[in-house]
Amino acid sequence: MTPAKVSPELPAQLPRSDDPRVELAAAALEVGDVDAAQAALVQLGESAAPDIACLRARLLASQGDQVAAVRELEQALKRWPDQSALYATAAEIHSAAGRFESAQDEIRAGLAIAGPTPDLSRARGVLMLLQPGGAKAGLGHLLEARRADPDLRFCREALTEAHRLLATQALGKQDAAEALSHARAGLALEPEHPDLALLCADALIALRQYDEGLAAYEDIARGGRDLGASLRLCYQKGGTAALLEKRPEIAIQRFIRARQLGASDAELGFGAQVLQRAVTTAQAAADKAFEEERFADARAELEALLAIDPQDLAAKNQLGVICYKLRDFDGACTAWRAVLQLAEERQVKLPEPVHLNLARALYADAKFPELRALLEKYLANEPTGEWAAMTREMLERLGG
Repeated sequence: MTPAKVSPELPAQLPRSDDPRVELAAAALEVGDVDAAQAALVQLGESAAPDIACLRARLLASQGDQVAAVRELEQALKRWPDQSALYATAAEIHSAAGRFESAQDEIRAGLAIAGPTPDLSRARGVLMLLQPGGAKAGLGHLLEARRADPDLRFCREALTEAHRLLATQALGKQDAAEALSHARAGLALEPEHPDLALLCADALIALRQYDEGLAAYEDIARGGRDLGASLRLCYQKGGTAALLEKRPEIAIQRFIRARQLGASDAELGFGAQVLQRAVTTAQAAADKAFEEERFADARAELEALLAIDPQDLAAKNQLGVICYKLRDFDGACTAWRAVLQLAEERQVKLPEPVHLNLARALYADAKFPELRALLEKYLANEPTGEWAAMTREMLERLGG
């Protein structure tokens, strides 16, 4: 252990223990694992050192026993009255409990005895973070503590909170660049912090950095956070931005995503026109490719169309035909099942026997139980329908 460097006029600060159990307890407390911290401290028994007393006090405070935590530190100060870590820990426990005057008194006492140590700088930072408008000053104290002692314990959470507060303030002042800087600094300390991730995404969108910002929003949404209407609004704005950047394919993708998230044509505005033009263009390209027997190209165009308008019955039906021609019988089945389901939901009478097309695809794909059930359902619903005779004949060929 290397002794702490102090000026000749100030008392030497004892080095932190390098006992692995102490390190384990400190690490556990930093991440809020009270049980692991308690287990490690129990193993230490009656071991005595200022930093061990600080850990015991922090454990008691985290368990809700503030009185016992303060008493632990008071006993330790009787033995080591010149150790700043004890004053700093007491100040932070008081701060967390809202006893700000008591916290300030502990900091003053520590400074008077030991001078401006890293522990006391950290405690000043923690106290400032809890004061209205104190985030900037608090961050300054915390950074000073880290510069003086890069391995100082219990800084990460406070630094993360400082950056969160400052990012929030910056966004409120419409300074997105500063907000992004603080959000990223906080995420570097705690990569999974949900509020900082959202602040980062908000700042990126405010800076019109839609590629990165929308990707960040999607990560947040996948984590289970409900972003409400704000996400589709961002996609709508992002689509318009992509058009201005002459990236029409990206614009279409963003308008599609906005629609998937519930945006109406009225909300999409010009974006709805962009999507309709894309549908028309894709349909024309699919028809031309089909006429020229470029079935793979026709399929790609129809899939692009259906990504924009998944409810287009005619396109789904045409996709089924193309898949069948490409001998992708499973794909044909999927497309024609969807056509039948949509037609049933909308109570639409189809102009052609899609159920027979599906039956042929099911037969080619050897899905005989589904095939029989499909034919029997049609006959049960329409025993004298337009295609009843053909349906009955097919069923009979199956041995029905």
